[in-house]
Amino acid sequence: MSEVLLEFVEPYSDAWETDEELRKLLTLALVAWNAALMSGGVRDQFLQDMETAMPPEARPTMRAIVAGMIQRKLTHFASNTRSIIDFQVTPTPEGPHVSVASTLGSG
Repeated sequence: MSEVLLEFVEPYSDAWETDEELRKLLTLALVAWNAALMSGGVRDQFLQDMETAMPPEARPTMRAIVAGMIQRKLTHFASNTRSIIDFQVTPTPEGPHVSVASTLGSG
């Protein structure tokens, strides 16, 4: 799943330069990925709950990024039904290494 998550965020590769920026991007990706696995009302409530953890001024940007990521998940990764539980970014000399914990499922 680590490779899948990195492929998923590839269109946003210009959005991060530091490990901390990558962590923030992957956090949004985790929210979007898992939201895409949910249906209508459950998805909406999940996203509203996530928004409340964000500063009000960041919410419109978060909504736009997550909406694009949800569409990407549904379009390019629809057959992967694994939920992402957590991830870890570890700095290495070659660049950040991403490890992902996910549920079992088709992928």
